[in-house]
Amino acid sequence: MPLSLQIGHASHVGLERETNEDSYLVMTPPTVLPPVNALLVVADGVGGTNAGEVASGMLVESFLRWFQGNTYGEQIYYNPAHADFFVAGLKDLLESVNERLYQTAATRPEWAKMGTTATVGLFSNGRLFVGHVGDTRAYLLRNGVIQQLTTDHSWVADEVAAGRLTEAQAQNHPKRNVINRVLGNDTLLRVDRKAYDMQPMDVIILTSDGLTGLVADAEIRAVVGGARTLQEACHQLVGLANQRGGHDNITVLAARVLPEGSKGNDVAGDGVIVNSTYLGRGGAATPVGRPARPSNERAKPALTVVAARPSPPPRTARPSGDGRLGVALLLFVAGAAAAAALAFGAVAAVRDHISLFIGGLELDESRIAGLLVILAVLIGFFLGYLGRQWLTERHAPYKEGNS
Repeated sequence: MPLSLQIGHASHVGLERETNEDSYLVMTPPTVLPPVNALLVVADGVGGTNAGEVASGMLVESFLRWFQGNTYGEQIYYNPAHADFFVAGLKDLLESVNERLYQTAATRPEWAKMGTTATVGLFSNGRLFVGHVGDTRAYLLRNGVIQQLTTDHSWVADEVAAGRLTEAQAQNHPKRNVINRVLGNDTLLRVDRKAYDMQPMDVIILTSDGLTGLVADAEIRAVVGGARTLQEACHQLVGLANQRGGHDNITVLAARVLPEGSKGNDVAGDGVIVNSTYLGRGGAATPVGRPARPSNERAKPALTVVAARPSPPPRTARPSGDGRLGVALLLFVAGAAAAAALAFGAVAAVRDHISLFIGGLELDESRIAGLLVILAVLIGFFLGYLGRQWLTERHAPYKEGNS
C-alpha cells in the first residue's frame, strides 16, 4: 500500500560551529518511483577540520543520484522480489558509500580522517526500512509514545548498556562525542537495519545529535505532538536546542503517515530537498527563539544542487593520511635488521671465541655475546612500542567536533 506523508525539515549550524557538517535529504514523488514512497536521510559529518561536511555531503549525493536516477538496484546484491529487499538494500547502499568515502579520503591530505554518521528511512508498501551507522537517531512517535528505533554507536551508549553509566551521567560525560562506528573509517562496516509496519498518524523523526544532546525524548514528543504542522515542529525543536546553547549542528526531519486516501504535502516541485554545505546548498537558518510559522505559511523549499565532482579514484589500498606509515615501516625494518645483526654477532662471538680489549679490560666471548643480546632485546622493545603507538593512532575512535 503506497503511503501519503506529511513532512517537515530543518537544520541549523548552531551557536558554536562555523560550518554545518550535517547534511540531509528528503525525496518524494515524482522523483522517487514505486515501490519507494519516500526517502529521508540525515548524516552528521565527523572529523572536525578534516572535512566532515564533505563526508556527509558525499553520502547525501550518493543517495540522491541512486534514487533520482532509479539506479539504486545496481548497488544491491539481493532479490528485489523479496519482501525484505530494502532491509538488505540499505546495508548494501551504505557499504557502497563507505567504500567511496574510504577511497576518496586518500586523495587529499585534509580529508584523511573524514567520516560521517547516517540514518536512512525508506518508506515502501506500508513499511519503514531503517539503515543506521553512528549516533544520529530515528524515532517512532505512535499514540503519544515515543520510541528510539536506533542504537547509538558511541562510547557512552556502550557504557550505559553495560551498566557502568546512567543516562544522566552519559548526557554530560567528557567522552559523549566519541563515536565507535562511522562511514569512511574502514573498508569493513557494520550497518544496523530494521523494518517496521506503519500505522496511520505514526510520526518518524530523524535527528542529528546536536538536537538529542540538548533536548530530551519526552520534549521531542511534546513539541511534535503540540505543533500544528511538522514543519513548525522541526523549527521549534531546532530553536529549543539553540536556546540551550546550540553547541553542535542541529538537524531534524519528521514524516507523518496520513490516513489512506489523504494527500501528502508537496515537499518541493520536483520532490527533492537537499541540505548540504558540500553540495552548495544550506537550508535557511532557524534563529534562536524564532516564532512558530503560521499554519498557512508555506516553508520555502530548498533546491536540489548537485556539484560536479570527479569520479571516485580506482579502488587501491588507502595510504596513510600524513605519510607517517612509510616512516614507521622504514624504522621498523631498520631496527629489525639491526637486532638480527646483533643476534648473529652474538652467535659468531661464541662460536669463534672472539675477545676484545677495551681500556685494558678483556671481554671474552660470553660477555660480548651477552652485551649483543641485551642490545637486541632493547631494540625489540623499541620496535614493539613503535608498533603499538602506530596501531593506537591508526584505530582510534572518531571524535566529533572541530578540535
